Amino acid sequence: VFFTFCLLLLIIYVFAIAIKQLATDTRMGAEHFDGVFASMYTLFVRGCLLAGVDVMLNAAFGESALVGSLLILFIIAATITVMNMLIGVLCQVVT
Repeated sequence: VFFTFCLLLLIIYVFAIAIKQLATDTRMGAEHFDGVFASMYTLFVRGCLLAGVDVMLNAAFGESALVGSLLILFIIAATITVMNMLIGVLCQVVT
């Protein structure tokens, strides 16, 4: 479970840097991805916990299709990683 959480942090960090660089001069970038830490926070809350993800995706696809596609790829990777972490917790509890 610990290594899966570290993998999730690594995924968030890599995607935060990539999206921050791609959305530098956009309104959506200034609102959601102002710095690396703000990008990581936005990706965790809106990408992993899926709180208000529709607002972020609409803004991203309105500015750039590449940033929107990266966000969808991140959501898929993050949800699979979180699902793997939950399965690991269940397996540890059972054994």
